[in-house]
Amino acid sequence: LLGTPQYMPCEVLDSQPWSPRGDQYSLAVVAYELLLGRVPFDSQMLIPLLRQITMSPVPDRETINPAFPADAYAVLVRGLSKTPEERYASCVF
Repeated sequence: LLGTPQYMPCEVLDSQPWSPRGDQYSLAVVAYELLLGRVPFDSQMLIPLLRQITMSPVPDRETINPAFPADAYAVLVRGLSKTPEERYASCVF
């Protein structure tokens, strides 16, 4: 792997080409970390981390920070979708 696995989208971990929606995933990880104080998926070991990124749902807001606004969390979750097509078409407002 070339890069930081915690910030890599599923499709890149699955040897697919990087796309703007992959950038969106990485941006969502950064925003998640800035707003919630941790990355959504983390492990000290590479293989369990890759499994989390590719197979586990984003942690439930209630277990991370129940006070965090649900609407804002929904934006992060969509940006962290496992499937690029389920992410936003664009990050331009």
